[in-house]
Formats: sequence, structure tokens, C-alpha cells
Amino acid sequence: MKSSLIKSILLILLSLSMILCTLPACSSEAGTPSTEDTEASANINTGTSNSPDEPSDTTDPIEPIDPFIPKPPVAPILPNPEDFVNIKQYIPSIFIDLRYSGTNNILGDNIYDYKDAYLRFGTVKKLNEVQKELEAQGLSLKIWDAYRPLDAQNTLSLVLPDYGTSPTEAYTAFNYGATLSLTIVRSDGSEIPMPSDFDASGKAADRYFSDLPVEAAINATLLDTLMQKHGFEHYLAKWYRYSDANAEIYKISPQTSINENGLCTLSEKWTIEHESSAPFFSVGEDKSSKAIARGETVELLFFNHGQAYIKYDGSYGLVSALHLVKKSDEYYKNDLLYIEAKDEYSYSDMTRDAKLLSEKYPEFIKLSSIGKSEEKRDLTLILLGNPDAEINIMIQASIHAREFITTTVLMSQIDYMLKNVDKQYELTGLTFREMLDKICFHIVPMSNPDGVEIVQTGVISSLYKGNRKGVDPRLWKANAKGIDLNANFDALWENYRSPSGPSPERYKGKSPETAAESKALANYIRKNPIDITLSYHTMGSVIFWDFPDRDKINALNLSLTAAIVRESGFYPFSDPTTCAGFRDWAILQGIPSLTVEMGVGKVPSVFYEFSQIWARSKDIIYETAVWALENENKLPNYAK
Repeated sequence: MKSSLIKSILLILLSLSMILCTLPACSSEAGTPSTEDTEASANINTGTSNSPDEPSDTTDPIEPIDPFIPKPPVAPILPNPEDFVNIKQYIPSIFIDLRYSGTNNILGDNIYDYKDAYLRFGTVKKLNEVQKELEAQGLSLKIWDAYRPLDAQNTLSLVLPDYGTSPTEAYTAFNYGATLSLTIVRSDGSEIPMPSDFDASGKAADRYFSDLPVEAAINATLLDTLMQKHGFEHYLAKWYRYSDANAEIYKISPQTSINENGLCTLSEKWTIEHESSAPFFSVGEDKSSKAIARGETVELLFFNHGQAYIKYDGSYGLVSALHLVKKSDEYYKNDLLYIEAKDEYSYSDMTRDAKLLSEKYPEFIKLSSIGKSEEKRDLTLILLGNPDAEINIMIQASIHAREFITTTVLMSQIDYMLKNVDKQYELTGLTFREMLDKICFHIVPMSNPDGVEIVQTGVISSLYKGNRKGVDPRLWKANAKGIDLNANFDALWENYRSPSGPSPERYKGKSPETAAESKALANYIRKNPIDITLSYHTMGSVIFWDFPDRDKINALNLSLTAAIVRESGFYPFSDPTTCAGFRDWAILQGIPSLTVEMGVGKVPSVFYEFSQIWARSKDIIYETAVWALENENKLPNYAK
């Protein structure tokens, strides 16, 4: 009995000893809780406490400490299946290599500027199941293309018609946010054999990959098996394109796009200008479904060729871009500091403004001349940037007299860029000031001043020896002698179909460079290391980019075109019969060159069209500069 009592007492004492040793008093630093203890206490404490600086009330009784009772974890609030999400946030191990956000694609230029891949959350959940199975095999998915905003799709449709849609269709499955292009890599991101690279034709001619090397066929089959297992199906012909089998349930919001901060909404209010009403074509309709009255307000999403994609009265569709205007000319005046964009912008306006800009920006602008016109007017040259720069870009405007609005645009572009010279641009991280240290723009704002004078004054030059009967000076294209300057260059000149003598348009002269103005332009290029030329014309909202049998230069031209198309919505136009023009001749000298046709309506352009032209064209100088910096090693003078 006594023995058993002693044993019981000993057991009690032993238990007390063990309990005491677990208390903070047993620690050598009993008064200092660990960081982990503090954080844990903070995480589970839902009440309030005094801060370290507040005195505690020592007179209050000490409350007994409740035993620790774990709280059930709160489940995270997940997005709805139709919500757009950043894939990487929900599948951290996946690799993202958006090819259209860089230059490693068929265009050699970026189509959209963001780096994160977005899809609908319902699609991402399915994709996560594929990723889990691949991770178990030491592999991973890599995303090449995912959600495309409509403006990016518009660019692809313009530059690569086979990759996009027609304007009236507007959407592809990539705009739904449930279609993607992807491949398999190892878990460390290294490549494994697959049928082809992105944007390549590949060798997978059949669904069973029987025409591939064995290892590539096995890997492609693995991807195909897992994607179909978890609710995806093939999209079009490419082996790497898959679409969520439920993609159609996700309604498109045409205004949705992405900027560097994530999803955003694109819309800008414009006004309809028309004699009565402008025809409106709803998406998918071949015929006008309604008319928009003059003065009505619409929301612009983007331009496509001569059309504008808009929202009106709850519907999405197309209207001619000609009919879009801003109610106030403050729209473009706010962009300008010294230039007054106005109707009938003349040679004297240009020379006055060039002088003013050189006085206001002496560190950036130097004035001179490339020669004289037939009537002895100076062919003004504006050097914008570092004259000793390694990259040299030439831009000329108004080579056709009735297209003098292009001089207004070019002079306004200079003013606009210099007004924002210290703005840091997101695409490059550079300011325009920093770009101008690396690039010199050689700008001839009015290549045909004599012809512009004829159009604006209605007085035909005494130098003109052609037929004057029935001639409308407002439609004059040629120089003072009746030579069409853009048909007077030695670039298949003999193939150009021309009137037999001087004419307001299309007369190519007795031989190339017989006009003073065309000779001055050609001589300037011969004497200077020009890397790129741009020629501004109206009309059509197109870019002429190619020349027969010049594949290497044409590839660069198309890439530069894509950079300009992204904002302007101009249509890349291939003309296999092009010849005798300034751009044609420059290409034959090995210089990447484009003809940019602005405007949609009549020539001379109706000035109310300037707001639309300006919206589409104001950043061309900047976009060309960015492209040139990215492609410097491909430019003709790089190795010199």
C-alpha cells in the first residue's frame, strides 16, 4: 500500500517536472520570445493589443491563457472561370516565352508589348492538370502565345492575313482567352526535340506525327495526349495550337486589351463627320446594318486600313475612317508646341516653322538644303539628332504636290517628338533625347515646293510646256515642269507607263533624274550613309513595302511595316509592278524603304481628316527609331 502510494507521488512529481521544463522559465532567454513565436502569435491573434510604447495597466488581473485552439484555414477566393488571369500566378512552374512580345517570330517585331501570358481561369485550371503530369516526368509546358487583344489581332490581320481574320469577322479564338500556342521543355527550361519552332511550318503533316523523327514524334504525341485528356482540342493546323474545348462559352469583350500593368480597356470617343449619315457595318455583316448620323459620338477601338473598328449603340462594327473626327482641334493642338497644323500649309509656312524649331531646339536641329527646285526654291533639309550618329534615317514628304498635308504631318511630328524629348518611352526605356544621340533623321519636309505652290495658288508655272486645257491645278502632282518626281528615278524606269510629254501627273521625264528635285534627293543619298528611308504620301492608309526580287530588303521592310502598323492600322500593300519611284530606287541601293500613304478620302485631303491622320501617324518617327535600334546590325551601314 505504502509502496504504491510512493510510486504514485513519484509519478506526479515527474509529471510536474516535465511540465515545468516546457515553460519559458526553463529557457536561458525566457523573457525574449523568438521571431517565430511573435509571428505565429500575430497570425492567430484576432484581437487588439497595446503597442510596445503604450504603458500597460498593471492593476488589471491577469487573465488565464486559453489553450491553443487551431482555427480552420480560410480557403482563398478563386477567380470565376471566365475571369482573365495571369497564368504564371496560378502555375508558377510554367515557362512563358511570348513570341509576339519580342522579335523572335515570323515578323521579327513585337505585336504586343506586355510580357505576361493571360487566359481565362477555367482554361488555366485545365492547363494546370497538364503541367502536373509533365512535372512528374521532369518536364514542363512553355507558353508561346496566349490571349491576344483585338488591337494585336488587328496588327496580325493587317501584316499577315493568313494569321488573322478579315476586319468584318474581327475575332479569332485567341481573342477569347481560351486558346494558346505551347510546347514541352525540360523542367529546367532546356529544349527537347519537338516538330518545329514557333511560327515555323514544321514537318507534322498528319495527326499521328508519323512524318517526324522518332523522339520528336514521341514528345508531340505526349503533348497531344495530355492536352486532349484535360479538355483541349486542336486549333487550326499548327501542332502547337490548342483551344479549350469549352472556349465558346467565354464571351468576348472587344474592348479588353492588355498593357504593362495587366488587363485594361481601350476606347476613345470620336465624332462622325458626313454629309448626311455614315454607313455602319456590324461585325460579320456584309451590308450596312444601320447609319450613324452626322455629329453622333462613337467609341474607337482601332483603325484597320481605311476603316475604323468602333462601338456604337451597343454594337461593334466598322465605319469608314474618313468619317471619324475630333470635335475640337485641341486634340492635336495639345500635342504641339510651335507648329500650327492648318489647311493649305504652304512652303513659306514650312520654312518659317523650320527656322523657328531650329531656334527653339538648337541642340537637336540643324538647317540646310539638299539643292534647289526648278523654280530655285531651297529644298529644305532638317537634321534632327546627332549628325555623327551611326544610324541615319531619311524622311521626305510632298513629292507629289497635291499631297501637301504630309508636310503638315512631318513638321508636326518633329514638334511633337521634341516637346516630349525627355519622356521615357516604355518600349525602350530610353527618352527621345537619348535616341537622338544614337540616330540622325535627315528630313526633307517638302520635296516638291513648286508643285505645292501650283496646287495652293492655282497658278501653273511658266516652266510648264504641256497642254493646259482642262487642267485642274488642285489635282497637280508633278513639279513645275510637269515631271512626276516619283516616276523619275532609275528603278525599272523603262517599265513605267507614262504620258509622252509634260503633264500634271505621271510623266516620267526623258530619262531618270532629269528633274532638279529627284536628282537632289538621289545625290543626297549617294553622299550620305542613309540606313532607312520613309516617303509620306496620301491617300489610302496603306504602306508600300516590297520590290521585285529583293527578298532580304523586303523582309526588313515588312518588319518595319509591322512596327508602324501596330499603332496606325495602315495596310501593308504589295505591288509587284512598282517602279521608277524614290522608294524603289532607294531599295535598289540596298536601303530598307517604305512609302506611307496617309488619309482615306480625297486629294488634296479635306482638312477635317487631319485629326484621324494625326492619330494614326504621330508616332511614326518614334516607332521607326525603336525599330532601327533593335535592328541596327541588319542596317546597310552597320559594318562600315
